Amino acid sequence: MAAIRLCLLTLAMLLALGACNLPGASPTAVALPEITPTAAASEHFQRVAAWGAGAPEAMVLSADGATLYLATAQSVERRDARNLSQTLWRKELTETPTSLALSPDGETLALASNSSLTVLATGDGALRKLFPSSAPIADVAYAPDGALIALALESGTLALIQPENGSATREMRPDAGDLLETPGPLTSVVFAPDGKTLVSGDQNGNVVVWSAVEGRMLAQGNAAMRVVADVAYSPDGALVAAASEGWTAEPGSVWLFDAATGAMVERLTIDEETRWLAPVKRVLFAADGRSVVAGTNDGAVVRWSWPEGAVVNEIAAHRATVTALAMAPEGDLFTAGHDGALRRWDAAGALRATLDGMPPVTAVAIEQGSIASGGADGTLTFWTESGERRGQVDAHTGAVNALALRPDGQLLASAGDDGMIRLWTWPAGAPGGQWPAHEGPVLSIAFAPDGSALASSGADGTARLWALPDGAPIATLTVIEADGLNATTVPDVAFTDQGRSLVAASGAGTLRRFTVPEGTPLPALETGENTWLMDLVSLPDNRLLAADNTGALWLWHADGRLAGRQGAIPGRSGALAVLDERRLIASSTGLSLWRLDDDGLALIEAVASVGGCVAAAADGQAVVVGSPRGSIEVWRVE
Repeated sequence: MAAIRLCLLTLAMLLALGACNLPGASPTAVALPEITPTAAASEHFQRVAAWGAGAPEAMVLSADGATLYLATAQSVERRDARNLSQTLWRKELTETPTSLALSPDGETLALASNSSLTVLATGDGALRKLFPSSAPIADVAYAPDGALIALALESGTLALIQPENGSATREMRPDAGDLLETPGPLTSVVFAPDGKTLVSGDQNGNVVVWSAVEGRMLAQGNAAMRVVADVAYSPDGALVAAASEGWTAEPGSVWLFDAATGAMVERLTIDEETRWLAPVKRVLFAADGRSVVAGTNDGAVVRWSWPEGAVVNEIAAHRATVTALAMAPEGDLFTAGHDGALRRWDAAGALRATLDGMPPVTAVAIEQGSIASGGADGTLTFWTESGERRGQVDAHTGAVNALALRPDGQLLASAGDDGMIRLWTWPAGAPGGQWPAHEGPVLSIAFAPDGSALASSGADGTARLWALPDGAPIATLTVIEADGLNATTVPDVAFTDQGRSLVAASGAGTLRRFTVPEGTPLPALETGENTWLMDLVSLPDNRLLAADNTGALWLWHADGRLAGRQGAIPGRSGALAVLDERRLIASSTGLSLWRLDDDGLALIEAVASVGGCVAAAADGQAVVVGSPRGSIEVWRVE
């Protein structure tokens, strides 16, 4: 709550000083807040270590190719493009950015986020302007003459504002009848090289060319109702490229449209029997217009020649989503990804420079003074409690979704998007076995109290039991029947009743229960609310806690009686951890300590924290928090 109050206070002060909702009146320049999440004086919490600079989210290169501006989940920084390790300045952020744009004169930097547009001086990162926004900003772009800034809003509105005061010159939003498909939330925007037109992309596949002067729609195309994640103009302004995420049964692609008519010119993709192109997230044209470059959500970067449309090269650039592309005047390509890395490649695809960082942290474990973190890039990293990296392995293809330690503290299990479960010795991190577990991502894992079995849940509607140490299947339990229409996600699973039963989270406020090892269904536990249960915690006294997607926390007695709704704790898997028989830890935008009473929960204390997934050591005295923004904190709890 401390962090929330601080952000609200900061916004209130800015509004009082003259900042305004976009569009609006002219703001007063104020100092950029340098805020790092820290704990205030606390009776029960002590933060003993923190590390991780945040995963890259956006990037822009100066016109001469000498300076790179990088926005991570935690900061915006200026780097020497010829020496990526050299940081010229760095400013901390309190909100994850969504987009970054550089003014044509190179003097200012526009940084977009869900709640505001911030304009910084490129020389030293000083705040020039701050414009709070009434809707999340998906993308931002400067006009070639610098006179306008375009904002693609998730509300579906395309706004043109004046950089000096944030006042709107135009707001453009198509009517449903004007487009080939229903308008969706905007994802991207870019001006044509001559500045007379601009193009927007949205989540329903619409690609719309607008007059920057008159604000009217000039042409439109549609990428078969697939999400358009990014758009780009060809250097001559004749073509528009749209990055398409594709569909579950089709590859990602780059759609090329005639900028004057909206007619589709070409669709660039890879669709072969043994492989196809992953969803495309970023796209750009080379400066000479002779090639098109795409970055995908599996970390690949593909270059096609144009107009031939032939694949020139493919680079396994990153282990996770490519979040940004930029091309230098001499043809070198800069890429950034959710594996935390920033890289530079020559035109042939050879790596010239790399700067590694931390990916979004998706799962954590702690015991015996050692920590493991799973990343969105599939890596599993082993650390000391002080943040020294002891080792790293490529554990999964796709994100690591869950980590679990066997009760004796000798074995770690990991589960990922690739449907695999893998075992690792603890704390050494040596491979200890693996097996395919689910059709699709494995979302949760839990050890039986005696360590003889492992339970898992997945996106395929099932929970499964596995014998250890070989992973032999014991039972497959249907939690949600697949009907082809509704989601079959089973977010979490837990053993209860000293391991004699298994509980799996599902939709409609329902927990499914089964006997162990037989898998016989038991009466379900119901909340009476139509919410999705996300996180389960089995308490030492056989009571059961479940957090739903609204933040409500539900408690059941050992006999299955519902004690009721207990409070508001973020509902996502990995947000809760038991310290001991009487204390619970919860992580969100902060870290909170709760007392487990006979009838429910009582808040003991809350402190500011990076927030994210959380795990506690067996002695209940150490807690690790892994942030989706790409950092880790270690806390002592009294």
